[in-house]
Amino acid sequence: MPQETDRLKLPLPLGNETVSRESINAVFEKIDAGVATQADLDTLREAVSKMDIPDASLTQKGKVQLSNATESTSQTLAATSKAVNDARQAAENNAKGASLPRTGGALTGRLTMQSWGALSANTNGSTLYGNNCYLHPTDGTFRFENTHSFVGARGVYLRFFGSSKEMEVYMFDTGSVATTAGEIFTPTLKRIINADDVILPNDNPTTNFLSNSTGLFGLDGWTSGGSVPFNTSVSGDVTGMFYVDGAVPSGQYAILDSVAMTVYAGIKYDLQAMFFSSGSYTNSYILIEVKNVSNGETLFTLNADPQKWWHRKKMTLTMPTGVSQIKLRLVVSNAPAGVAKAFSRIRFNLHNLEKDMPYDFTGDLAYIGSELKAVKRSGVDAKQGVVNAINAKGGSASTNDTWAQLAAKINAIQQGAYSASEPVISYVSTNISAGQLGWVRDFAVVPANAKTISISNYSTGFGLWGIRIASSTTSLAFGLRDANGLIWRLSEQAYGNNPAVYALSLYTLQADLNAGVAASLYLLSGSNYGLHDVTPQSNVGSVRLYASPPKPAGFDSTRDMTIGVYINGSGSFATSFTSSAYGLRLQTT
Repeated sequence: MPQETDRLKLPLPLGNETVSRESINAVFEKIDAGVATQADLDTLREAVSKMDIPDASLTQKGKVQLSNATESTSQTLAATSKAVNDARQAAENNAKGASLPRTGGALTGRLTMQSWGALSANTNGSTLYGNNCYLHPTDGTFRFENTHSFVGARGVYLRFFGSSKEMEVYMFDTGSVATTAGEIFTPTLKRIINADDVILPNDNPTTNFLSNSTGLFGLDGWTSGGSVPFNTSVSGDVTGMFYVDGAVPSGQYAILDSVAMTVYAGIKYDLQAMFFSSGSYTNSYILIEVKNVSNGETLFTLNADPQKWWHRKKMTLTMPTGVSQIKLRLVVSNAPAGVAKAFSRIRFNLHNLEKDMPYDFTGDLAYIGSELKAVKRSGVDAKQGVVNAINAKGGSASTNDTWAQLAAKINAIQQGAYSASEPVISYVSTNISAGQLGWVRDFAVVPANAKTISISNYSTGFGLWGIRIASSTTSLAFGLRDANGLIWRLSEQAYGNNPAVYALSLYTLQADLNAGVAASLYLLSGSNYGLHDVTPQSNVGSVRLYASPPKPAGFDSTRDMTIGVYINGSGSFATSFTSSAYGLRLQTT
């Protein structure tokens, strides 16, 4: 029997084989041995029930329990086909509700971007694009988006009032304040203006009644009062300004009053100004009062915001009955020193069509026009005066001459001495530091535009010397110094390292500033000798003539100059020098 069954390997007789009884018995015995009995199955079931099969986990195989839940977070339960199908349907529905198709759609809540920016709206038709804030969808309140210690909130608010009014656009900024998510706050709304809100150049605006509204003309048209004065200055921010720099204690006032202006009872007027209050106290007074000229009553007040950079404030007022003239009063009180309390771009004009009137220079331009007329008139009068003066001096001039021609005729008039003085110069001993150079003492002032200088002695005492300098180690000389500090040397020098020239006595000096030359008579000696000591036997020195170097290039004689002493060579250690004058006469022409 070459063939067998697959499992029990029982022999399969072929068709031509004869099967014996022994073979059949052997087959049945093998079947009997391989078939399990009920007792065998019970024994196996008992053995299986006693086996310890672990629960399945993420790290090992084992037995699991099936579940239909779709929101479970278990990692030991196995999802059924039903649970998988339910989750698929929920995901599809959520995706459809969370996105908008390309053709557009509607959002039912606010749109938040990067946690801080939010686009929100409420049911009354208003919309807010906010930073750290949003509109509540039903009650329309403003609320903070996040909790933060200082970031505050700001936004652009499109507010709708209903069918009777158009939508208006506002902006706001709370500044740096603490915020709590969901907390209600009330912003200060500032309307964003457009071309319909303001007066344009072609709308024929009214003229500013103030003729000096920025301080560009100093205090012209204004009167300063109070305990602290007002000043004016140019400004890169607002062109010009009226300001108070000093401290104004509480109970004291800096006051600046405008000229009186005619007004009419019952008529509307606009008042506006730029204020600067940065650096002042929170309770400083920086304001403009509208005063009734007849009785001094304060009719209206325009206040600056506290502690703020340049900012514009505006008000519309109706002139009360019985008021015919008003003046504006600028007031500062309870303000510290060292910071400007300032006003600029002040405008007072007739109210115009409920539109905002921007500042302009119409009042200042009118003032300039009137001043130009006055200047032209005064120029004509001044020219006639110059002509009369030239003719009175023997010249020949007329108002047909140009100013250049008149100037030439003035310069042609001969002039005599116009300055003569006798300066009193006391004896002075002055300490000098080691290595010190430059100007050390003033003797006399030479007036601007002097052409000649003459120094001489009018006395017969003390050897007739006019000015004397003496030093032990330092090189000293007389000089003429201009307003820029440029020095023209006018004398020989007293050189202390040479005992023979210890003292320099100057007897006379002549200088021609036009020609740029000067000369002097002097005596150099080893002691304080005078002219009467100079003899062939005394050997104290001799009187000499000194020719000064040419006047330095750029020397300015158009402003006052000074004659004095300067050091042009200093020793290596500290010393002193003496200087004095006697019977000195200074003449200039």
